[in-house]
Amino acid sequence: MALESARLQGGTLPSTASLYKIMEIATTSEASGYFYTQFNEVLSKAGLGKNMPAIASEIGNFAENIAWQKESATSPWSGDTRMPSSFQNLHQNLAADAAKTIEKTEIAFHFAISQDSQIIRGYTSDGVDADESTVAAMDKLFNAWLAGNNLISKGGVIYHVDEAGELRQEQGQPLKISSAEFGDLLEDANKGFAQFIHKNNDSINFSLQRHAYPEPTQEAREEEAPTPG
Repeated sequence: MALESARLQGGTLPSTASLYKIMEIATTSEASGYFYTQFNEVLSKAGLGKNMPAIASEIGNFAENIAWQKESATSPWSGDTRMPSSFQNLHQNLAADAAKTIEKTEIAFHFAISQDSQIIRGYTSDGVDADESTVAAMDKLFNAWLAGNNLISKGGVIYHVDEAGELRQEQGQPLKISSAEFGDLLEDANKGFAQFIHKNNDSINFSLQRHAYPEPTQEAREEEAPTPG
């Protein structure tokens, strides 16, 4: 694997999308380390030197996590011997790095799910809205938990995906998870979101708080209704 295929002409840097594509397949310590080395060479040739963009730091963390993460995310003692996919590994490694940055010890995950599988979520810490860095880290953990369950959030809607992270289809339409199934999964005693958080950072006193999904008001429904004629 080399970054040459992702490099643009004229000495410019590869796009972020191209880099993430490479991260999806660089699932060994050798491949991720080579990826990081090659990217630094691209930066050097572009004349950026130590002025590395934020994505370079993320790639470095990604390579480091791949190197030390020898233990599989599966649990053979519980009978779960499935190997995580590249899509799942990518999110898990980003989440593992994010978990180390969380300094808050009291975090609550607030969520509401509509009948159409739309989710509203937020985080509080010690009773107040969590700061931006905590929210960003927790969202990476949430997305990794989704990926581990072959799910993804797009536009706030939760969909089923395959092992490669591609949307599953049913009768030509993306397959949503039902609100009841998703709520049960979130709160599952063995593979719920809280268990995933504790696995990645056991210093967090984490809780789930479910809320009723806000129904549109009569005024909002009238505004959305088509006008006659």
